Amino acid sequence: MRIQFMTGDVRLIRFPIERRLAPSEEMLHDISPDPREICQLVEAFHLEPLELGIQDRAGEEMVRYLAQFSDGDHRRGAALAALKDELLREAVAVCADAAQASDLAGEAAQKLHDASMVGGSYLRVFQERSARLTLAGAKAMVRAHIAGERALGALRAIRLAEEGEGWTEFNANDVMEELMRVHQAARCWSDTGAASAPRGAGVSTLMRTRGRRSTRWRSWHNGSSAGGIGLDRRQSRSR
Repeated sequence: MRIQFMTGDVRLIRFPIERRLAPSEEMLHDISPDPREICQLVEAFHLEPLELGIQDRAGEEMVRYLAQFSDGDHRRGAALAALKDELLREAVAVCADAAQASDLAGEAAQKLHDASMVGGSYLRVFQERSARLTLAGAKAMVRAHIAGERALGALRAIRLAEEGEGWTEFNANDVMEELMRVHQAARCWSDTGAASAPRGAGVSTLMRTRGRRSTRWRSWHNGSSAGGIGLDRRQSRSR
């Protein structure tokens, strides 16, 4: 755990809740990498391009697996609970390892920066270590993104099965329209002072569908003398 700097004079210390609390879907959303920035990492480090529709494919695979259980099968409930626990535990573990790898890359980059200010024949060692850990951190974040997307897709299929709804591919436009509808209803309630407020569960459920914490990575060169590349992982809540 290390101090992470954000814009302004705020200093945050991120407590690794994934190491202390039981895995949950909300926790997975919190620690999963931002897919937009994962695309930037893939391009910056010339990694293998990401496949599209990871969530939907994982959901379809889960639907085919759940088809073996009939509605009246007594094993269905226990199987779904065990599946959810396993999916969350594995995905959260991968994301936690990626967060640790990114911290190591950031620390190595900082040491390289400090060493470059002093100079010396040992600077090459810091450069090689920073480059190695930076690449490893980028690859770990990509793995975490894929693991998180697969888990979220499978969990969505399980949730739909538990609610008795048929499988449909994820549609961001539908979610946005529903969020806008709930937001508008909340504003109307606030303006009129109605006695009954719209429940927050609907918003929470929708946000769990694609809510994420923004994870910002910054690639930078440490100067012409150092020539190293580091990653600085910054986090802020997007919701």
